[in-house]
Amino acid sequence: MSAPWPPLELVARYWLQGAALALAGLAAARLLRLRDPRAQAAHWRWTLLFAVLAPLGGLAVPIPQAARGLVFAADAAVGAAVAASPAAARTSWPWVLLLGAAAMLLWRAAGLVRLAVYRRRARALSPDSALCREAARLQGELGVRAECLVSDELPGPLTFGLRRPVVLVPRSLLDLPELQQRAVLAHELLHVRNRDWLKLLGLEAVRCLFWFHPLIRILLNRLNEVRELLVDRRTIELTGDRRSYLEALVETARLAPRRPVLTAPLFLERGALKNRIQHILEDRPLSTSQRTLRLTAVVGALVLAASLAHLAVPLEAQRLRKMSDGNITPPKLIEKVEPAYSEAAREAGVEGTVALSGEVTVDGRFVNVVVLRGLGYGLDEKAIEAVDQWTFEPGQENGQAVPVAANIEINFRLK
Repeated sequence: MSAPWPPLELVARYWLQGAALALAGLAAARLLRLRDPRAQAAHWRWTLLFAVLAPLGGLAVPIPQAARGLVFAADAAVGAAVAASPAAARTSWPWVLLLGAAAMLLWRAAGLVRLAVYRRRARALSPDSALCREAARLQGELGVRAECLVSDELPGPLTFGLRRPVVLVPRSLLDLPELQQRAVLAHELLHVRNRDWLKLLGLEAVRCLFWFHPLIRILLNRLNEVRELLVDRRTIELTGDRRSYLEALVETARLAPRRPVLTAPLFLERGALKNRIQHILEDRPLSTSQRTLRLTAVVGALVLAASLAHLAVPLEAQRLRKMSDGNITPPKLIEKVEPAYSEAAREAGVEGTVALSGEVTVDGRFVNVVVLRGLGYGLDEKAIEAVDQWTFEPGQENGQAVPVAANIEINFRLK
């Protein structure tokens, strides 16, 4: 009885296609020098969408002859690597993925429990405090409702919750100047208005499912960072005080060495601080037309990358049938054109056989030709020119025409 899950080779090909698309997105971001947070947000969302879903869509475009050898070599390498793996790995891999995802989910669940403990132990702001009055004013201005509490356990501010959102601020925040307190509070309440907690939960669910894919995790980190950049920009627009916000950013980051699990805090991690400060100092919003142009270029690059990845390492369901498969009727040659001899080969007296690999399509053409064994002197090109004119009766599977992988040998003999 066959396993209810797909073979390991399909997962390996899916992993490689997703990796290729993630790398294409990372390279495009660097080449286009995306600095505008809105443009970055759109870029990383599209890249993540392509990396997760495009391998299932089977995008494909023609590729140059010079690249076909690399494409078929990549496909063969994946199959060989999986075939060489231990039999236990080929049958137990689903349990490894499921256990990894379960472990990640449990870790996130532990983070939620910890947040609940923080909330229960926190105290309400003093009604007479300036921070409490500012919280009420900002909530009215932004049209949100959130419980603002002070915690003695947290090194930095946290925002979480959907139906009853809560903003937890550390007691050390009360020692900052009022303008900096206002900047921190405005940032956190903007997270509430944007429903960033829901977005974070969605991204963390994807992270748990793709725990085995480091490049997908990098894309998720980029989306989290961009969300903070967007809120940084909006906070400065709301408060009209860039200097106080930068000072609050540095001071709070100094007190917050690490972020707790599953939070939407003011400061992600120390490594992101320099990047965020640089964005604030150099922020130059792009026009709608500029963002559209860059996004169009990104989507075009991702479509091309998806096409090449599909051709290089197609999913098992998309792969060519092979004549070694028991239920495949092989193609039959209908019309054959003899190859011409190249002048260079004739002068050098070269004879031998050119071995070609390719696909016989459902319309009887031999395409995606790769030279397995060549002779040089222009004979390889002559062999490809000849088979390009051949006509076949296509191979069949259960009475239906299907594309079939085939090898052809072309003999060159001097008369």
